[in-house]
Amino acid sequence: FGKKDPIVNAKIIAKENCVIAGTEEILWFFNECKKNKSGDFKADIKIISSKKDGQKIKKGEILLAFQASLQFVLKTERVILNLVQRMSGIATETNSLVSKTKNVLICPTRKTPFGLIDKKAVAVGGG
Repeated sequence: FGKKDPIVNAKIIAKENCVIAGTEEILWFFNECKKNKSGDFKADIKIISSKKDGQKIKKGEILLAFQASLQFVLKTERVILNLVQRMSGIATETNSLVSKTKNVLICPTRKTPFGLIDKKAVAVGGG
């Protein structure tokens, strides 16, 4: 790669129809990286497009597109993908359950593995 860290375009693309969740957390993370004073994760990130949490999207749609340094993308892509996959999976399944029931409130238990993240995903999905 040499000394220069190139700026690249990155996209997160849906592999199936789903209810998107986790974009707010990713955008918060990006914003924190922009203002990181220590320099460890300071990054110049430009958001190109982003879906909103709770939107139903189709397979092949772009959930999030952004520009950042190659090193930033390589350092963060797994965490970002894990977060959006987990939250979107929970939101999608919750939405499916909500659509099959009438007058039933779908709620997360107090012992969800990732606490508030999972609980927010249930709420995004309509629970």
